[in-house]
Formats: sequence, C-alpha cells, structure tokens
Amino acid sequence: MRTKAYLAMAILGVLCLAVMFSAMAKDQPAPAPAAAPAKGPTMLLPVTLMASVEIKAPVEKVFKYGTNAANLPKWMPECKSVTDIQAKGLGQTFHWAVEVDGQKIEGQSVVVDYVLNKREEVLDTDGTSWVILYLPAAGGGTKLMMNYQVHLVVPAQDPTAWPEVIKKNQERFQGWANNIKAEVEKK
Repeated sequence: MRTKAYLAMAILGVLCLAVMFSAMAKDQPAPAPAAAPAKGPTMLLPVTLMASVEIKAPVEKVFKYGTNAANLPKWMPECKSVTDIQAKGLGQTFHWAVEVDGQKIEGQSVVVDYVLNKREEVLDTDGTSWVILYLPAAGGGTKLMMNYQVHLVVPAQDPTAWPEVIKKNQERFQGWANNIKAEVEKK
C-alpha cells in the first residue's frame, strides 16, 4: 500500500514540475492556489487551515459523499469543474478548475492515503494538500474534520495585512465544511 502512495506522490511531483515549467515556457507566472487582491509585490505564505462540523448522517454516507470528486463543485463554490476522474480510493486522480478571487486555476489531484470510512488525503499540483477525517459522533452522526495546507498570496511588504487574508480563507474553508453538511443532510 505504501508503495502505491509513494508512486502517487512521485507522479504528483512530476505533474507539479510540468505545470511550473509549462507556465514558465509561456512567460506566465505559475498559478497560486488562493489569491488575495494585493497591490505591489506579493509572496506565498504557507498556511494550514482547519475546519470541522458535525453532520447528522452516518459516517459511511458522509464518506461516500466527501470522497466523490464529482461532488466538489457542489460544496466548493470556487470549483467550476471536475473532469477526467480515474479510479476510486487510493491512487484516484482527477482534473479540476477553480476560480478564486477572479483568478482561474487548473490542476490535477491524486489521492495518496485512503482508509475506507475514516480518512482521505489528497495532493494537488498547485502545492496544496488535504486531509479529511470522518469520525463517528454521538447519535450515529459524523464529525467531519478537514485540514488544508495551502500557500496564500499576501502582500510581501505589508505583513499587517496577512491576518485578514488568512481569516478570509479560513472562513471560506469552514464554509466548505458547512456546505458538505448541508448537502449530505438534505439527501
């Protein structure tokens, strides 16, 4: 199992390099995962965002919904499309297109860790990674816990603006967890 995960990470690394070199060849900057309007020079700030929510549905139902890549546009408003879904579970890959703060970004994702009804970890070519835990909660529900490692675009010369950029993205991320709850509970 670990060999497949390492192979998936190696493939993802090659994809990341391909995206970067492709952007450089076109004389365009490589896309940033979560942009923030900024005047002047910017930089990428590595941040870990966390969100959690309790869902009134069994773990199996929440896991099935949350790990279905085709559902991404339903709970992540910035996601405009998910295509080319290959396989399920460990090693699954898919292409996505998002629009964040007016910036269009496309990439590929690969599932590098997958434990049925418990956990999924996804690496993206834009440098982000996700870990989503599905934990049993009281009354037969599910505690959904999400961890998102991302590089946010921030003004390089104004560190006082960084907390606002982080807060905005944290609220956006918590909204995604809340959207999963709403989608699963309405079914």
